Amino acid sequence: MACPRNVTSQLTRKPGTLTAVPALSRVSFTVMALLTLDAASGSSYLSVSDVAPLAARSSRFVLLTMTSRADKLWPEARWIELARSLAAPVVLPWGSAAEKSRAERIAGGLARASVPPRMALGELGALLREAKAVIGVDTGLTHLAAALGTPTVGIYCGSDPALTGLHGLAFAKNVGGPGRPPSVADVLGTLQ
Repeated sequence: MACPRNVTSQLTRKPGTLTAVPALSRVSFTVMALLTLDAASGSSYLSVSDVAPLAARSSRFVLLTMTSRADKLWPEARWIELARSLAAPVVLPWGSAAEKSRAERIAGGLARASVPPRMALGELGALLREAKAVIGVDTGLTHLAAALGTPTVGIYCGSDPALTGLHGLAFAKNVGGPGRPPSVADVLGTLQ
């Protein structure tokens, strides 16, 4: 799938065009635009050079516990249970004060968890790319992790993975659905 240089103008040229494009395509175009270098200006929002070449995956899991809507959040107790079951270090990035508080509450119940300082998009890209795996709710960063080639599990609680899920990648899986938050066992089974 080729990414148009100016994603917004290509998708919104006619009234209703943006909503006519499936969410997966909109997300794919957006991620590709973020990673595409603009030859005319020599810049991009996230340059591929911001993400170092992958020498080896770390032993850390990245947990993306934050999202834009409360109905898409997975219960904090399940994040804690999941992290304990992983028996590996976990990193919980955040973007807002509320997300930081949530990450700190989750990390407080764990022995091997870290909540890093707020990160720029390039730093997040490097963290996501180097992770053993990324497990996240329906958020753009979960899609970015999959686009970077990291084994990724998308947790769906308030949105439909058929519309906004991780698709077309063997190493990216979806669990749950609207009103059907997955169990920890469902998520762990997907990692196998």
